[in-house]
Amino acid sequence: MAAERQTATVAVGGHGPIGGGRRSSGQRALKQEQASLAVQADGRLTGIGFLTAIGLGAMQILALLPGISRDGIVMVSGMFRGLSQQDAARFSFLLSAPVILAVGVLKIGDLTGPLGAGIRG
Repeated sequence: MAAERQTATVAVGGHGPIGGGRRSSGQRALKQEQASLAVQADGRLTGIGFLTAIGLGAMQILALLPGISRDGIVMVSGMFRGLSQQDAARFSFLLSAPVILAVGVLKIGDLTGPLGAGIRG
């Protein structure tokens, strides 16, 4: 009778002791695979060289022209330099971090002035 309840629980709910272990190990393997791919991508990005990285960063200047995306121009330039589409997108994202940080630092004054009267630290 207890065995019937256990199989019914697994069959209906899918959360029984039989199916629980398989699913968690599959998720763990997927996370490990994704982490391995991220480490490989970081290795490829660190191998592009200093001058190439400076050149790709300088391509962001073209975003001052109307209709050109900063991320898009870096991605296209990176693909012309031999990066894969995923690596170019990752590099473009990493280039945005200093810009976002700088804008945040510049906007601190707005938070303490009259515009930030409702914001408390």
